[in-house]
Amino acid sequence: MTIKPPALKPGDQVALFSISSPIPSEAHLARMIDCLESFGLQVITFPSTIARYGYLAGADDLRLENMNRAIASPEIRAIFFAWGGSGANHLLPHIDYAVFQRTPKIVVGLSDPSCVLNALTARTGVITFHGPTGVNFAAEEGLPAYTRESFVQNLFAEGVFIGEVPSYSPWEILKPGQAKGPLFGGHLTTIQTLLGTPYAPNWDGCIFFWEEIGKTPRAIDKALSHFKLAGVLERIAGMVVGRPLDCADPDHDAEMDIRRMVIEICREYDFPILFNVDLGHADPKLTLPIGALAELQLQNNQPAFTLLESGVTR
Repeated sequence: MTIKPPALKPGDQVALFSISSPIPSEAHLARMIDCLESFGLQVITFPSTIARYGYLAGADDLRLENMNRAIASPEIRAIFFAWGGSGANHLLPHIDYAVFQRTPKIVVGLSDPSCVLNALTARTGVITFHGPTGVNFAAEEGLPAYTRESFVQNLFAEGVFIGEVPSYSPWEILKPGQAKGPLFGGHLTTIQTLLGTPYAPNWDGCIFFWEEIGKTPRAIDKALSHFKLAGVLERIAGMVVGRPLDCADPDHDAEMDIRRMVIEICREYDFPILFNVDLGHADPKLTLPIGALAELQLQNNQPAFTLLESGVTR
């Protein structure tokens, strides 16, 4: 059963902390808070927002306590992850899924925290959101209009978006067709860590979206091939591939290599594939509701990617 968290409205309290790696500086934190406050939100920070423990934003116990405290707090209406990096999957066995299911709230992030987003939705049915993180909130130039509009439409009561997702970069059809199913996915090599665990999504009939940053086409090939070998590609209804970012290959054109690689790995399947969508690390970016029903209509060089339901309730 799909459960939708309440939409945000001005005056709501939201939590900002890291479940992965530490933020670079308090100047970054100040800009994050300013950005979220510009939406009329009251920002609450926790110890792991500024903690440092090697490459982690505090020891596992601290980050877990912050996560479960934010989940349990009736005053906090949304959780925003302040940074990516590493370490979010350490927390998966100990997150209070039962409380989250009873008192659902908006949770937003990408990159390393995308494993937590997918686990929360897979274990509870509560829709979570793949969207801007502290890196984006801390940008000195602010959120781009495309990012800001998608963020508001998906999370705030005046938005409650249902309809065709607008494109920014030119979208490409790698394989035509149509598909309907719930959205699951995120940062490819992070979601890969969920394979074979109790925290992986139910891939049956879903639209699998993924993106990658800083990996060569060969590294992406290995990761996507793992999904194939694990039987995921046999089960999905469609695929959305994010715009490749910093995926350089010194010997080849990276973007062309990624296109060819995706086509080759998926050759034996008949699901449609949409390529070059602005999501994840790409900037600007979409906010996408994980677990919400979506549709792909990829025909005659006219790609359509549609959200069939909102991820929140008013």
